[in-house]
Amino acid sequence: MNPRLAALVERGALAADAAVGLPPPYPAAYIDAWISLIRARTLISAVRLGVFEALPGSTQQIADRCECDPERIEVLLEALAALRYVRGRWHATRRARAHFGVDPAIALPATVGELSAAAWHVLEGLEDVMRGGRAPGLHGGVADPEVFAGYQAAMTELMSMSGPVVVRRLRRPARLLDIGGGPGTFAALACRRWPHLQATIADFPDAAALGRERIAEAGLSGRVRYVEGDARESEVGGGYDAVTLLSVLHNLDRETGVELLRAAGAAAAPRGRVVVFEIEGTRTQIGTMASVAFCAWMGARAYTAGQLAEMAAEAGLRRVRVRRPARLAGSVILIAAPG
Repeated sequence: MNPRLAALVERGALAADAAVGLPPPYPAAYIDAWISLIRARTLISAVRLGVFEALPGSTQQIADRCECDPERIEVLLEALAALRYVRGRWHATRRARAHFGVDPAIALPATVGELSAAAWHVLEGLEDVMRGGRAPGLHGGVADPEVFAGYQAAMTELMSMSGPVVVRRLRRPARLLDIGGGPGTFAALACRRWPHLQATIADFPDAAALGRERIAEAGLSGRVRYVEGDARESEVGGGYDAVTLLSVLHNLDRETGVELLRAAGAAAAPRGRVVVFEIEGTRTQIGTMASVAFCAWMGARAYTAGQLAEMAAEAGLRRVRVRRPARLAGSVILIAAPG
């Protein structure tokens, strides 16, 4: 069987296995544990080495541009071809151009090259966390500054996908409180949509320091202010038309999440709304696999829509509604009124 046909057979068998449980050419556990980790590391390394920026070119040209050994970089390029990120000898495919290189539609270099690389090491401690060991944590100054900076850059990239979906739920607010919105990406998006908006971001000092730089670069320092510290204890003020917690609760245990939702409700105006966005901890691969990472890193989890609604009700929020945006399958938006 020629290599192209073998690849098609393998792909079809794996798709059938995902759909109805038919056996692929190799045992499923072999694919999940061995091949999947190599796939992930191949893409992470390609981003960190600058392979996509080095395209197009010959093996030697790419090796020179990336300062790599040509015989070894060819191994990586062949793997990227199998993953459909490169073709020929060597050009970026549409899949690669969508996320990497010059002017991608949805840029993900920090998500892959920084966040995923950091998670690679964190997940080595998963067994210890499962046995009750302490999760390393990420927020509040506990993470290595370089790792945290990469994480914040990744959050900026990911917000480019979720932010436009969430902002449409805010009903033209005049005042916004974004809890845990350190990078400032969502506040900046909201400010651009509504020129009259004044935004406050509540986050820990390390996140605020990086966020202020981005807000200044965006020319929005006069409209976005930071309050440093835990929003449950900081003087965030009140009377906000919208209070958002976007990809925040999965960092927290349930009790702390309820307390933060209570603080969000207290900061909202009587006719304001609290808006939560989360990856939902369901049977989807996105939700359940992300939940494992959250557990390993923060000792927390991705919550289901039902769990989020229960937490909101326990926090005293009213008229809790759940939305699952079609554009962000595996995610959930919770909208509630203050108590």
